[in-house]
Amino acid sequence: MFIEVIDGKINGFKCKYVYLDKLFNGKLDETRGKKKVVDTVNIFISLESLFYSIRQTTIEKHLAKMEKKEIRSVYRQIISNIINVAAHYRNYFSRHRVKSNIIYYFNEVPDTESKYNNSAIWEDYRYHYYESLNSMDRMNINNMIRESIQFIRVITEYIEDVHMVGTTHVESSMVPFTFMMENYLPCNVNIIVTKDPYDFQYCTYNSLVITRQGIEPVLLTKKNLMKYLMVINELDVETTRVIHHRLLTFILACRGDKKRSLQTSKGLGFKTIYKQLLALYEAGYLLDDDPDTMSLQSLMHVFNKNGKFKYLQDAEEEIKQIIAKYHVIDFETQYRAINKTQKKQMEIQITNKTDPGALVEINERYFADYPLQLMELNQFD
Repeated sequence: MFIEVIDGKINGFKCKYVYLDKLFNGKLDETRGKKKVVDTVNIFISLESLFYSIRQTTIEKHLAKMEKKEIRSVYRQIISNIINVAAHYRNYFSRHRVKSNIIYYFNEVPDTESKYNNSAIWEDYRYHYYESLNSMDRMNINNMIRESIQFIRVITEYIEDVHMVGTTHVESSMVPFTFMMENYLPCNVNIIVTKDPYDFQYCTYNSLVITRQGIEPVLLTKKNLMKYLMVINELDVETTRVIHHRLLTFILACRGDKKRSLQTSKGLGFKTIYKQLLALYEAGYLLDDDPDTMSLQSLMHVFNKNGKFKYLQDAEEEIKQIIAKYHVIDFETQYRAINKTQKKQMEIQITNKTDPGALVEINERYFADYPLQLMELNQFD
């Protein structure tokens, strides 16, 4: 039963092929002349999301009762499941003769607290991340995460066009954005596999986001992003206006983010924020066809001038907090803070030491019980 729980948590990030077929609607097989319309996709997988899906008290309790041999078995199972998420997506695109670059992105787990670029705006940025992964309360699963990262790094070095990109001072969710802006791996389609609402901002940049609700995968684009958030927050999509996807960053800034140590503004749940934004639409302050009305400057100007928005109980302080959080969430603001050395540090992690023989040996030696799907990990010929 315990094994099946872990399988289910990680396998929930594998979107069924029938849903991908519906989404791409034959585009993957289209050609213009002799050239395919889509010949390359980049798939960015949030390693943090995969690990957080199993970093639970119930799993820690099970591990605490296990013998070392049993723990090692679980450790190998987790690694196999994570590698096989890449196999799942590569196999789908290989069937359509589309090349796939797969990048696992993550924040390195430091032994001492690391200062992020965002710390210049929000002093304790990601302190909770460091603290939780060094907590004795979940010692077994934390140790397993640390060791898994190292082993996954070794394995991916031998798989063609599968990479791990870790960051220390840059928020890891900026890895896909940096690759897109710097064109490190040119492609036709970007896909982000994540459970992190922070990463849902990629929908605004014409990327496909694959997330998980319960144990089921969900496909998000800019067309259905807000409807999805409405549904999971119990707002009626039939009778309530669907606001613009560009407003997600503002909503996230108001809500905060525990993992990133961004505190929630008082009394600001999703429904409250959403209703206040609806009020701005009704008052004519927000217009879907005018992006300037959705800018932080425009929204803050309205909040400063209008005292009717009752969730701003201490308006001056709340506004300062929301502005600061917005700047450490907004992709474009953060991108401007990434220096050349930090960009280069991401780029140099893209290496290929493809060695099928080494993969077979690793698979036979360590993963006999939970095999890596080596055939599915092959790029198409």
